[in-house]
Amino acid sequence: MMKSNDRILEERALRLSKSKEEGKSQLSGLSALIFSIRPERYAIPVQNVIEVVQLAEPVHVPGMPDFVPGFIQRQGKIIPLINLKMALGIEQKGLVDLSKVVIIQASKIVYGVQAENVEGLGFLPEDQLLKGQNHALITATYANSMVLLDPEAFQAMLTSTNH
Repeated sequence: MMKSNDRILEERALRLSKSKEEGKSQLSGLSALIFSIRPERYAIPVQNVIEVVQLAEPVHVPGMPDFVPGFIQRQGKIIPLINLKMALGIEQKGLVDLSKVVIIQASKIVYGVQAENVEGLGFLPEDQLLKGQNHALITATYANSMVLLDPEAFQAMLTSTNH
């Protein structure tokens, strides 16, 4: 009688361990900060996000590209702002309140991306990843219309700009 109970327990443990392993494989993906500029939703890998702040009045610097509307000062650092729609070449229709700034750390610089709304942290599952990107600033697009941005590509764009 004891052997059958042991066998039942072993079978149950095996089933449970298999379901945990299957659950792990279903959970592969990326944690990201999700924000929007009507109507699009964007994501930045959470490891690149320093903070989200309210936009202070940016200082405009003549000769900067159109996608850099100005600079802000944060904790003693001068941070360039990026207007994402202009950087991606998307026409903005109507008025949009870009009053939030996602402060991002790339490998060499810190910059801010203006946002209308910050939804918070989210998980982007690998199985919802779509193929075929058509812009250097985009890492991936997901089935739920989420666009994952490449922090390093923005850094390259900012550092290669001739002012």
